Amino acid sequence: MSLGPALSPRSALPEALACAYVSDDEGVIRGFFAAYSNRDVDATLGLVADDVEFWPKIQMLLMGREEPYRGHDGIRDYFKDLDSTFEHVELEIQSVRAVAGGAFVFYASRGKPVGRDPYEVPVTLTVRLRDGLVVYARSVATLEELDGD
Repeated sequence: MSLGPALSPRSALPEALACAYVSDDEGVIRGFFAAYSNRDVDATLGLVADDVEFWPKIQMLLMGREEPYRGHDGIRDYFKDLDSTFEHVELEIQSVRAVAGGAFVFYASRGKPVGRDPYEVPVTLTVRLRDGLVVYARSVATLEELDGD
C-alpha cells in the first residue's frame, strides 16, 4: 500500500520549494524526494547541509563508486552521474518513520539504467537532519536486487 503518490522525473514541483515551506523533519525529507524526482538541483541544495554526506547505494553500485557524494559539489556530481546512468528512475515513498534528528524512509525505486533491464526494488534510506537540513542520507539496496536474484 502506498502512502504517497509516485514521484517521477519532471513532474510538477512548486518553484519556491525551500526550507521555509517545510516545518518538520518529515516535510524536509519529502521535499528532498520531490526535488530529486524532478532533478531540481537547486531545490535539493536548499534542503541539504553544506557538509551533507550522501550514499545512494543503487547509483553507487551502478557507477562502481565506493565513496559517498559529499557537500553541495557532491550533490551536483550526483545529479550529473544520475543523468548519465539512468534512462529514467522514480521513487515512491511507502513510509517515513521520523525520530528525533532523523528518519527511516521506506520506498520503492523503479528505473531503467542505461544498458540494463528495468528494475523495481525496495529501498530503505537512513536520514539524519541538523537545523532542518539533511546532513546524512544512506540507502540500502543490493545489485542482486537490481538483477532480480
